[in-house]
Order: sequence, then structure tokens, then C-alpha cells
Amino acid sequence: MLKKVAAVMTKAVREGDAVYRLGGEEFLVVLPQIDPAMALGIGERIRSQVKVLDLQGLAPDGGVTISAGLFVADPDQPLPFDAALAMADGALYLSKEQGRDRLTVA
Repeated sequence: MLKKVAAVMTKAVREGDAVYRLGGEEFLVVLPQIDPAMALGIGERIRSQVKVLDLQGLAPDGGVTISAGLFVADPDQPLPFDAALAMADGALYLSKEQGRDRLTVA
């Protein structure tokens, strides 16, 4: 299941972007030089494509949903990686609190 989800994510991003599995079922998508609207568009593309992915026999109910936290760094005020990751993680937890299959921007 995770391999199929990762494949969808990898196809949904731009050349030069990167998808990493952090552990368990958490992924990190790094989108260099992007504005918030474009990042949200890529996040929505990933969310919608994963939602319709046929995972019969691999996932409960034959499918999965994505909750995502998005953080877009200001190029004029760069943050250390761990701080940027903490911002995205905080947005992820807000998504999970609001319900399944959501995107939240920090």
C-alpha cells in the first residue's frame, strides 16, 4: 500500500521536488522554490489521486485518505530545516484534528 501511495505522490510533484518516507505512514514532500498556491495545488493533486487509488486487499475498505500539513518558507526569511519541519508537522496535526482527508497550511 505504501509503495502505491508513494508512487502517486512521486508522479504528482514537479521535476526537482522530492518525496521521502519519514516512517510509519508519514511522508515528507519537499517543493523548492514554490509559492503557497502552487504548493496547495500539488497537495490537493496528491490528496485527490490517493483518494481514488484502488487498494483492494491492501487497505481497509480498499482505499486510504491523506491528511497533510503544508508549510511554505519565506525565501527572505529562511528557517532551519527542523523549524520548517515542525511548522509542517503542526499543520498536519491540525488537519488530523479537523478530520480525515484534509490539507492545512501553516
